[in-house]
Amino acid sequence: MRTLLVALSFLAIGGIRLKAQVTVKGYTVVMTETQSENPARRRMDDYLKGLGDGMLEMAVAERTKLFCPPPKLPLGLETYKNILNSEIKRDVTKMTQAEMDGTPLSTVLLAGLQVIFPCQRK
Repeated sequence: MRTLLVALSFLAIGGIRLKAQVTVKGYTVVMTETQSENPARRRMDDYLKGLGDGMLEMAVAERTKLFCPPPKLPLGLETYKNILNSEIKRDVTKMTQAEMDGTPLSTVLLAGLQVIFPCQRK
């Protein structure tokens, strides 16, 4: 209950616009048009870190693995950004800019994690 209250307070105070998903276009705009000290940039960093950490938790806990990172490799914000940016560059050759702009960030990050950390087939 305390966590829920803290999260709701953060959303109310922080002035974050609630959206179902952050898209590649939203990420790209924030990362290219804001300074590192900008609150929007910090929120995007927090979002990406939470997204990546959540996917990592899922990868460790699930029986059906979507990707398989090495057990002792620490993954953090910079790793997620590098994987995401590489995947955006790779995917831009496969789809139109409009399609890429509308793609959820979570989809692109997961695809990148699967490329970088594939699971061994048994």
